[in-house]
Amino acid sequence: MPDASRRRLLASLACVAAGVIHGSYGRAFGMSRETSEHLDLLWEYLGFMANAIVFLLVGFTVDVGVLLDEAWPVLVAIVAVLAVRTAIVWLMTPRAGGHGVPAWKERTMLTWSGLRGALTIALALALPTNTPHRSQIIAMAFGVVLFTLVVQGLSLPRLLRLLGFGRVDRVGTVRLKAGR
Repeated sequence: MPDASRRRLLASLACVAAGVIHGSYGRAFGMSRETSEHLDLLWEYLGFMANAIVFLLVGFTVDVGVLLDEAWPVLVAIVAVLAVRTAIVWLMTPRAGGHGVPAWKERTMLTWSGLRGALTIALALALPTNTPHRSQIIAMAFGVVLFTLVVQGLSLPRLLRLLGFGRVDRVGTVRLKAGR
């Protein structure tokens, strides 16, 4: 590995190490609880802004006509994502069911709440322009994200109520029942 590449790699690893140390040790010993809460709120806000920018860029780049033209591949992608998510959740959570909640309820909630968003679209948009079927891949990614945010996102509070996880207020915040 050339010397310049090695220095860039070491600098990147040093930044990662500094972030890990600051995130664990710095939070525990270097800041008050109030400062930690403010920092969490700041990062949540910055994440929201980054998501908003990505979705704004998607609005500029995704043609609804292409989405409609690619309806079949989009539908296949949605079904595939849901099937894989279901398989992973149901196979990888054999010990679900703590706190007296039946395991199938937790697994159903985990399966349906697997929302996708900005990262999926950003990865699709990052494909080189000469990638074969790029517009189809972008349409599929956008269709999956649109489905998860609109259909799954809007139906999640009702599903949580049906499964008995607690009550959902007007804003969509779930208030878990006592003991959970």
